[in-house]
Amino acid sequence: MPYSGIYPYYGHHLMAGMQIALQPDHTSYSAGSGDGQLQFVPVFTKKGDPVTFKNAVEQLLFFERVDLLSGLISYRTMPDIIPLINDHRKPALLFDLGEYVPGFELQCPYVFYTSQQLWQSEFALGYWAEHKFRDTGLVVLPFYESGYHLHSSFWEGIQAAGGAALKLHTVPKEKSSGHSLDLTDFFATIEKDKPAFVHGIFTGDQGTDFIKQWIRSPYNHKIPLILVENMAYDDLLDDVGHLDCSFYSASSWSRMDERPENQKFVQKFELASGQKANIFALLGYEAGLMIREVQSGILRGDNEQVLQQLKATSIIGPRGPRNFDPMSIQAMPQVDIQLINMERNNTHKIIIDQVQNCLFSLDRISALHQQSVSGWYNPYFCI
Repeated sequence: MPYSGIYPYYGHHLMAGMQIALQPDHTSYSAGSGDGQLQFVPVFTKKGDPVTFKNAVEQLLFFERVDLLSGLISYRTMPDIIPLINDHRKPALLFDLGEYVPGFELQCPYVFYTSQQLWQSEFALGYWAEHKFRDTGLVVLPFYESGYHLHSSFWEGIQAAGGAALKLHTVPKEKSSGHSLDLTDFFATIEKDKPAFVHGIFTGDQGTDFIKQWIRSPYNHKIPLILVENMAYDDLLDDVGHLDCSFYSASSWSRMDERPENQKFVQKFELASGQKANIFALLGYEAGLMIREVQSGILRGDNEQVLQQLKATSIIGPRGPRNFDPMSIQAMPQVDIQLINMERNNTHKIIIDQVQNCLFSLDRISALHQQSVSGWYNPYFCI
C-alpha cells in the first residue's frame, strides 16, 4: 500500500472490506486473522513509484513467498512489474480508482484488477453535460489532476454526444500547491469566456477550497457547476454542507443503493467498523468475494486453477456482477447523474438522469493513450 495524504486510512478500509467478505458470518475483523488459513503480509510502497513498488513485489515474491499479490497501484507502474510477475507465475489482484483508462500494456495472464472506474463516470458526465447544455463548457483542474485521464474521459463523453469543443483551464503548480488554491486567473477566464458550464476536478482539501471559493464568487447559482465523482463523497461534503451551493455530479456507487448485495455489504461494514461504508471498503469487499472463490486453489498451491477461476468467474457484489480480467473491460451498466443541493447543514442528493453503458470504443481508448504520453506514476489520491 502507498501513502495517501488525502485518505490516510484507505488501506484500513480496503482490508476491513476484504476481511468482511472473507468472514461473512463475523461482525468484527482484525488484519491478518483470516480464518486461520490466510495471512496478510503488508509492505509500505511510499507514494507508489515504480522503483518502490517493484522492490515491494520482489520482497513479497522472493522472501515472503506469498501466494497472491494485492495492493493499490497505478497503471503507469505495471510495465515494470508485469515481467517480474510473469517470471514467478503468481496471481495478482490489484486495486485502482480508475484515474487512467486501461491500456493494452496491462495485458498479463496473472494480473487482475478491481477498479472504481472513475474514467467511466467522467465519460458519463461529459456525455450528459453535452446533451444538457449544448454549448461549450470549461474544465478546471490543478496541475496534479492534469496528469491523469479524468479530463480526457470527460472530453471523450462530450464528443460521443456530438460536442465539438471544450475549454480547459489548468491551475499551475505554483498556484495549486498545498491545501489552498489561487483561482484568480480561473475566475478571469470565466468572465472572458462565459462558459455554458464549469466542470471541476479536484481532490481532498483542494476540493473543499474550490467549492468555498466558488460559493463566494459571483458565478454561484448562475453558471452550472459539475464536479468529479470523488468531490461528492460524503466525507468531503461534510466539510462544506453548511454552505449554500448546488452542483451536478456522477455516482457509480452509493451506500444507499437498495439492491440486496449492496445493503448486505453496507450493514456488515458499518456494524463492524462503526463508520460509513465507502468506496475503499467496497473495493476490498469485492476483492474478498473473489478471493473466497479461489481460496481453495490458493491453499493447495494450484495456480493454474486459480488463474482459470479468476478469468472465468464473475462475483455478484454490491455493484452487481464483476469480472476482474483486464482483457474484458466492462462497461458500467449505468451511471447516475445527481443534483446535489447544500444549504444550512442539509445536503440533498437527487438522481436526475442516468447514462447507460459508459464504455467507449477501442479506437477511442487507443487515441486517448496516444494523446496522453505523460502522467503520474503514483495512484490517484496518493500525494
